[in-house]
Amino acid sequence: MSLRLAGKIIAPAAMGALVLALCGSYAVAIVGGLVSQQFESRMQSAGMNVNERLIDLEGRQVELVRLMASTEGTAQALRNGDATALQQLLRPLQANSAFNFVDAVRPDGGVVFAIRPNTLEYEQTLDTGIGTWDVTRKSLSGESDDLGNKWSQVLQTSFGPMLYTGGPVMDDANRVVGAILVGLPLDDLTAQMAGTELASVSLYDTQGKLLATSLSPGPAADVANVSSVTLNLIMTSDPLAMQRQVTIAGTRYTELMGGLVVRNAVGGVVGIGVPASIIERARRDAQRPLEIAALLGAMAVAILGILLARSTANRTAELTRVCRAIEMGDLSQRAQVGNGDELDRTARTLNGLLDEIARLTAKPRS
Repeated sequence: MSLRLAGKIIAPAAMGALVLALCGSYAVAIVGGLVSQQFESRMQSAGMNVNERLIDLEGRQVELVRLMASTEGTAQALRNGDATALQQLLRPLQANSAFNFVDAVRPDGGVVFAIRPNTLEYEQTLDTGIGTWDVTRKSLSGESDDLGNKWSQVLQTSFGPMLYTGGPVMDDANRVVGAILVGLPLDDLTAQMAGTELASVSLYDTQGKLLATSLSPGPAADVANVSSVTLNLIMTSDPLAMQRQVTIAGTRYTELMGGLVVRNAVGGVVGIGVPASIIERARRDAQRPLEIAALLGAMAVAILGILLARSTANRTAELTRVCRAIEMGDLSQRAQVGNGDELDRTARTLNGLLDEIARLTAKPRS
């Protein structure tokens, strides 16, 4: 077997196998990137779902605030500080809603009457700082803008993180005599969203501090606050989506963060987290068939090149054997002829030449 000839045949095959392997690696990288983009798209969609859910709840809170504030007798009971009358007026409205937190506040910010869930956790829970909340101050001031005089705020209270919506209660003279605030625990929201989204949902306040998360209480304590750099990019009128890697209770998460929309403005940060192992597993599952196909293709090209080189070299060695026999004076040798390619035509021509020489040497001389 001629090594030089075999090398000339094998080299292009090896180059082809290398090119195929490189193309396969590139395709694998592309697929891996597409899988990551798919997960990022799903996380963005989950974040949008959280905001849509929050907007829906906020709208329902506004309707309840409007209904309670406009109920006949509410303004008088609030002005008189009559908690019994407020209970009779507001409790039936609250019972027919999805909200278990209602606060009736007098102009100085003090709570006249409050409704809480019938549980030991929340029974008789009041936040003494309720008068300082933005939603309370704006409601009591009668302030309004293009969206009206109902205000919403995501905040940390003494009884947990809440979404509160409030509005003023006006008397017949159109004077503010107090405010009605309707609240929803953010833990309820994240728990609801965790059942419909692909991973954890975390909510952060405007300072980047964790308010609520769908992670269990243990891991939740390990959630890192949002950095100031990330906050500056999210807390704008045109918030950017930012991604970070966090490790919680030994599990590495990829978290996509964006603006939490409250009353058509960014009022916090929503984070959608997916365990990095899930993304890596999906990426490997998508890449593995391509890797196998590229490997098998490269091996097939290399093997075909080796087989072709061996076959070609063996046939040229056969021609060389016959030529050397002729050189030694042996004209009886013949080359084997195959299926008719260029080497076979050469072998056939050589055999024909030897046959003609044999015929001529067999004639008697005149």
